[in-house]
Amino acid sequence: MNKRFFLTACTCAVALMLNAQQLFVGSYNIRNHNSGDDRNGNVWTTRCKVLCDQVNFEAPDVFGTQEVLHEQLIDMRAHLDYIGVGRDDGKEAGEYSAIFYKKDHLQLLNKGNFWLSQTPDKPGLGWDAVCVRICSWGEFKQRGTGFKFFFFNLHMDHIGKKARVESAYLVQDKMKELGKGKNLPAILTGDFNVDQ
Repeated sequence: MNKRFFLTACTCAVALMLNAQQLFVGSYNIRNHNSGDDRNGNVWTTRCKVLCDQVNFEAPDVFGTQEVLHEQLIDMRAHLDYIGVGRDDGKEAGEYSAIFYKKDHLQLLNKGNFWLSQTPDKPGLGWDAVCVRICSWGEFKQRGTGFKFFFFNLHMDHIGKKARVESAYLVQDKMKELGKGKNLPAILTGDFNVDQ
């Protein structure tokens, strides 16, 4: 009796593993391109090649980025599709919290951005933050399996403690709002600017 039960349990486990979705995600704070780094030998063109080589080697299906300036985005998008906007104007100014994804693995169903502030629909400082901060998001469907999920990516303020706490509440509220009636899992990546 025990052997039969064990064999049945193993068969069920194998069947579940074969049907399970596999999704590889990541997060990279790439560090914005600035003249101070260039003077000290930490040149973006060198870092870009290393980063793109690492992304190509690891091959995540989707990953969030932080501190990406528009020029850096252009360098990186030669290899991958992305969603997101510059935090300062909702277009190209300021750092992006861009989401890169493999178009042949994932279908983009919906996308958007909101600012980590009391007025999330437009650029602006929030609470005690010293920088404008943004969260980009996408709703994706995995090709082949049909698995759907939300992916959120952000960069929280490095100074404002209240801003980090309130931003966390805001992101949770937005996840609930965007996912209402869909019952989909959500993945959150980012630079949270807090200790472990």
